[in-house]
Amino acid sequence: MTICSKIKALTARENGMIKKCYDEVIQSVLVSDELRKFFLDEEHHAYSEVSTAQRAEFLFRLLAHVCIGGEVCQSEENIDVYIDFTRKLYRDLLSVQKNPDTKELQIVSLVYKVELE
Repeated sequence: MTICSKIKALTARENGMIKKCYDEVIQSVLVSDELRKFFLDEEHHAYSEVSTAQRAEFLFRLLAHVCIGGEVCQSEENIDVYIDFTRKLYRDLLSVQKNPDTKELQIVSLVYKVELE
């Protein structure tokens, strides 16, 4: 199961509609659905379903930023909108090359995490 389908199974209904929850402020963000709560609340029941290694992946972090948004973000009701956009953005940001020996595709882009002090 891919990370996107796992998150979808944990936070949305079968038709893709994101499960709602009571409004709560977590890390200065108003959270009113299970998707944002999943990304922001380490105490969330589904948080342990995703391994530390999966949470460190670039795709997971990119999806989290897209789903959480910012102060003027427009929330979507269906998780598929977020997943489709994140996949397109991911493909635009990464470069791949075919290995001449094995004929397999390899990601050649480097991803850095920048932290401000």
